[in-house]
Amino acid sequence: MRYYYPTALYYTVLLLLLSSALLPAQVYVDIDATGSNDGSSWADAYTDLDNALALTTPQEIWVAEGRYIPGPKDSTIQFEPMAAHQLYGGFDGTESIREVRDFAEHVVLLDGDIRNDDSTVEFLTNRLDNADHILFIDRGLDDLVIDGFTLEGGAADDLASSLHARGGAIYSESRVQIRNCSVAFNSAYDGAAIFLQDAHGSVLEGLIIANNLAHRHGGAVHSVRATFDMVGCSFSQNHADSIGGAIAMWDSEYLIDSCEFRGNNGLSMGGAVASLTGSSGIISHTSFLNNKSAYRDRETNRIGYGGALSYSGKARSLVLSCLFESNESWDGGAISCESDDVSIDIVNSRMISNYAQNQGGAIRASFSGHINLTTSSLMENTALSGGAITSWEQADFSSSFSITRCKIQKNMATDIGGALTFHSGDMEVRSSLFSDNVATNVGNTLMQFSGGATDTSVSNLSLTHCTISDNAHNFNNALQQWNYGGDVMSLHMTNCIVSTSRSAYNVRLGIPHATSGGGNLFSDNSGARFLIADRDVNTTDPIFRDEDIGDYQLGLGSPAIDSGLQSAAHPVDIDSSAIIGNVDKGCYESPLGVATRNLSEVNGFRLLQNPAVGVIRYELSNDYQGEIVVSLHSVTGQLIKTINLEKGAETERYEIAAPEQRGAYMLQVQQGNDRSTVTVFV
Repeated sequence: MRYYYPTALYYTVLLLLLSSALLPAQVYVDIDATGSNDGSSWADAYTDLDNALALTTPQEIWVAEGRYIPGPKDSTIQFEPMAAHQLYGGFDGTESIREVRDFAEHVVLLDGDIRNDDSTVEFLTNRLDNADHILFIDRGLDDLVIDGFTLEGGAADDLASSLHARGGAIYSESRVQIRNCSVAFNSAYDGAAIFLQDAHGSVLEGLIIANNLAHRHGGAVHSVRATFDMVGCSFSQNHADSIGGAIAMWDSEYLIDSCEFRGNNGLSMGGAVASLTGSSGIISHTSFLNNKSAYRDRETNRIGYGGALSYSGKARSLVLSCLFESNESWDGGAISCESDDVSIDIVNSRMISNYAQNQGGAIRASFSGHINLTTSSLMENTALSGGAITSWEQADFSSSFSITRCKIQKNMATDIGGALTFHSGDMEVRSSLFSDNVATNVGNTLMQFSGGATDTSVSNLSLTHCTISDNAHNFNNALQQWNYGGDVMSLHMTNCIVSTSRSAYNVRLGIPHATSGGGNLFSDNSGARFLIADRDVNTTDPIFRDEDIGDYQLGLGSPAIDSGLQSAAHPVDIDSSAIIGNVDKGCYESPLGVATRNLSEVNGFRLLQNPAVGVIRYELSNDYQGEIVVSLHSVTGQLIKTINLEKGAETERYEIAAPEQRGAYMLQVQQGNDRSTVTVFV
């Protein structure tokens, strides 16, 4: 007798059959069906979505194109699932597999406008008879899926009950997955499009949410004690009369990734997003464009904070690789941080052409807590005070603000602090560039000031490896200190370059509070009183590569090359280039090291032919063995090519292809910590 043993294929097929048997059966809904109305096929589909939702065991429900309106239930009007169904729209009523549906072509409209009489001119006209919620998802329905629908006309405008004042389109107290939906023209007091409460682990993906209106918070989404991932969503023209033009969050955890917020308006806080009362999360690869938090309303004394983002009340957030452009507010054109114990990290982001009518064209912080701004650029922002940044420490609290490897350029203050106004707390700025900033009154780059005689705040500002150049204003200074008295103020500078055709440093009021850690270079003698530490120099041209076109890297022959204070050297420069040998002054590390002071020349390095024809030949004659790095630069410092080689014998000869264009070039050899540069003519 032969025995046949099951193969791996047998078990695979068996597993698939068992799995398919466990999957919920498909239930069909088609408003135009004419069959037995039992949901068993497209021909016999339910014509009323309510019938499918009333099923008490989870089903996969396919809905064909058409307009569906909810019916009355228990004095409310809404679609209300009785189980954790999977709802899919976008079918034409003939499909046999879900993947071929087209929800853009075959629109399934879930319409809260029961009588179809909403005004297309006045948004809130004729909405009293609309559904409070289009979809109401009660507790205990975790993992319900809503995919491929259009939801319009919900109106949760009844303040008599908080339930009927929230979530015009979708109200959920369960974990929910909402994908590929368009949610528009809904209203509520809170969460005009979507309201999430205790809905932990929810997913919102591929949504288009536009033209929704909240009478209070969350023009599109309002989250309370929920956690959610939001990916690939678009928010436009949503409005909140108070907080969060698009999103308002309380005690929530979130991921917002690859989304766009455009033209949203939150009158009090957060033109696009407001994160409050212990909310924490990540916002990454997301664009904020033309959002607005209202300017000051003098009749109501209402002030708007954070044209794009607003943080308050122990909020925690990482903002990664985001774009903020043309957002507007009273304070904080792009981002505002208010209240106590806020901790925000902003990394690799761009803030361009944002506007604050009062303080902080890009960022305004009036807070206690921590803000870290890293590898970001702030350009062409405008405010009355602090064209790019304004930072205040709240009374009786402590705050720290760090800026690392950032480019802060072409910002404007119509009063003080073209780039930065700093009042109180601790601020550390490292390896950053400030250029072409303008203040029409005082403090063209940086304005450090403190309050009146009763103000006991402390203002500590540290600048290390910063380059400050080409900043201009009426009072002829790049750095300005203004001490009204009664507090403690300090400015400490190390390895910085301050170059301006006007005055580099000035004290507008009070006693000077500036000290040097060494290694600074000023283009004039305005800092002579305190620039007395090791390697400080005054009245010296730093020789930039080409400042006329905004290139502030160090040029050939710059006195800032290799002349910084080594004990304070940054690990990498503003462009993340490594520091090899003695450190340069300013934010850029030049490849044109002059091999002086603590850095010895490469012994035995010589050109074999100068001028060179076709190739540049050179020789290394010393006992070094190992990797060498050979680089060719223009005389302005621009890198042309780099070659990595291995040196073995005592004397080695090499060659490198010469540039086609005739002229002078710089050939640099680096072996270990030693390097040398020579001029070669081609």
